[in-house]
Amino acid sequence: MSKKIKYGIKLQIAVDDYIWVTEDNRKCGMFELRPKLYRTFDEAQAAAKSWKKFARVEPFEEKS
Repeated sequence: MSKKIKYGIKLQIAVDDYIWVTEDNRKCGMFELRPKLYRTFDEAQAAAKSWKKFARVEPFEEKS
């Protein structure tokens, strides 16, 4: 099983508490949410600009 590194955006909701930005996958269950992922750090950083200091980009390992 190979792992692919992609990048996602986390938003700060409290001090030291972050949540992933998720994409709409037409499912609402808590365990069915998937982070919105980007191929490169730069792509994720550009998308995170709208949240300014409340966002941070982190690597996310996808299992394939």
